Amino acid sequence: MKIIVESSQILTLFSLVKFSFFPTTALAKCGTWATKECRGDTDIRYDPSVSSDLEDLDPLYKHFEGLWIGTASRYDGNLTLYEPQLVPDNPLYSRGVRPYLNIGVDAFWNITLKGPRYYRHDITVWPAPDPSFCVDLPGFSNSLVPDGICGINGHAVASDVYKSSSHEKLSKIEQIFGTGAYTSPPGSQGYTLPLGDQTLYESTLIQQVTISAQNTIFSSDFNALSLVGVVFFFNRGQGVLQTLQLKMDMVKVQNEEEFLAKIVESYDAHNITENNRKEFTLPIPVGGGLVQPFPTEMDWAARDPELSKSPYQEESIVKTGVVVGFTVTGAMIIIIAIVAFYMTRIRKLKQSAQHKFALRQSVVDLSAINKINPSELAELFNQIDNGAEDGGDGVISKEELRRYIDSNEDTKMTQNEFDVLFASVDLDRNGEIAFTEFCAFVGELTQLGVKEASNVD
Repeated sequence: MKIIVESSQILTLFSLVKFSFFPTTALAKCGTWATKECRGDTDIRYDPSVSSDLEDLDPLYKHFEGLWIGTASRYDGNLTLYEPQLVPDNPLYSRGVRPYLNIGVDAFWNITLKGPRYYRHDITVWPAPDPSFCVDLPGFSNSLVPDGICGINGHAVASDVYKSSSHEKLSKIEQIFGTGAYTSPPGSQGYTLPLGDQTLYESTLIQQVTISAQNTIFSSDFNALSLVGVVFFFNRGQGVLQTLQLKMDMVKVQNEEEFLAKIVESYDAHNITENNRKEFTLPIPVGGGLVQPFPTEMDWAARDPELSKSPYQEESIVKTGVVVGFTVTGAMIIIIAIVAFYMTRIRKLKQSAQHKFALRQSVVDLSAINKINPSELAELFNQIDNGAEDGGDGVISKEELRRYIDSNEDTKMTQNEFDVLFASVDLDRNGEIAFTEFCAFVGELTQLGVKEASNVD
């Protein structure tokens, strides 16, 4: 006997069993009795309660935020003070070359934190060189200011650098954009990293050939700092060469009015031209910068964790033992449910087939089939047992019963109904129906009819 159950019915049954049995609440979260511990318990990247804001990642960033003024000096690789240099007209050789004094350089920093973002805006004022330096040589310039006069006018330069934390939630922040002195070719990498309680380390790698590194050390009250920076050049065949050392001493000022006044004071002291002063606008707007272009939201999105979904999403991983237990128990329940479904299906098919068989005998009420007397029962058996090849052999074959039932259009059965009917009559499962089996079947129809009649009453 073959009973066909559609796959959609099995899937529906499986879904009902699964969602009614498994404790979905326990499985939906990590760290429950059924699931492994949360990754966020040991890895802050997965913990949504851990902030990516800079002041939360390391308190040193909060100390660094503010307005700073001070002075800077530049030295060569032999720690000798850099002398003013004429600037080649060829831009390939002019980067970092300045026809100004490299000592007593005024420096002004405006550092702002905004969530995971770091904004730094610098103004550097270079003193004019001694007039003896101011010679005219073809292919070189002795001033970087178009209307400036060598030996009289200094040079004010503005720079911006923008950095951000990331979904890594590390105290290390990386540069996403820079202007002025912080402009770097594509592929360059710059970052800032707190070291201990009072030191910030900053590094920039430019095209795998130049690296700048600097340590910023804060005073105990964080209102002053000293910076020492070095620049190394990787020259194939010559090893690593130190080409520059930078030293700075800075103090924090408490208000913007004092900060801006000090900038103007420096402009005046070093004879900064009006056109040079107008190259950048003060005060610096919040979130803005001194030098165009400013970073777009697309630039920030490269690292800013607030602009993208974290790749570190907590997962609910079920424990192995729970998986095995659920699998075995669930499989048992599913099997039991399928068997119950199967038996219900068989019962319905059997009842339908019995009704159609009774109808074939023109018996509408099953309880009336018991009115068939023994001679009529024998006559009915012989009528069915009349197959073309094996008719009258004292047993009813499957083909004979099928032919008999299908001879009436009103009582045709589906294949499933017929298979169930034959199986319910063929008690010894030998593929044939003996007269005793046939009598037992008619008796079963009688009992079913009586039961239905009592239910109606």
